[in-house]
Amino acid sequence: MTLDIYESLTESIEAKLDAADIQAEEISERLSHDDVFDAVRAPTNLPSPFSKGILPILR
Repeated sequence: MTLDIYESLTESIEAKLDAADIQAEEISERLSHDDVFDAVRAPTNLPSPFSKGILPILR
């Protein structure tokens, strides 16, 4: 894969990460890992893999 192709694939991701960095500098609110992933899981109604001991090693 050439550098140009890689850049074209990752450019939008980098832009979103840059925007997130700017927003993080502007606000003082911080979210925990659980807050973020609970919010992501909520619309799917999927249980956390940790709640049933499915992935206890990773917790």
